[in-house]
Amino acid sequence: MSEEDVSTLRRAYEAFNRGDMDGAVQAFDPQIEWHELEGNPQAPGTFRGTNAVVNEVFATIPGNWEEFEADPHDFIDAGEHIIVTGHFRGRPKGNGGTLDAHFAHVWRMRDGKAVHFVNYTDTMMWARAMGRA
Repeated sequence: MSEEDVSTLRRAYEAFNRGDMDGAVQAFDPQIEWHELEGNPQAPGTFRGTNAVVNEVFATIPGNWEEFEADPHDFIDAGEHIIVTGHFRGRPKGNGGTLDAHFAHVWRMRDGKAVHFVNYTDTMMWARAMGRA
């Protein structure tokens, strides 16, 4: 892991939280493989390429959430991976719930770009916040 890779991911989280999806995906390789694990009520599945991530993952947020952020706390060197731990926080539309769920994001970087991502999160907290549990 390089400090440059960590800085790239920090900027991506900051852009995402501002709603700047174009800025967020600048950190991604065009062929990124993105995994949202089964049980995620937002957008479970595997998505390939930045267009799929933007259109099938990120685009679901404005329709479902009044407020939403991914708040990273720690960036951990794990060899060829960077592990980012933090919290998802948000307020879904329509039911008055709130989301506060831990996450661990596992990123694999190559040549300064994210080529692989897995989102590990407390899916029960998501389901409760969205009124589905």
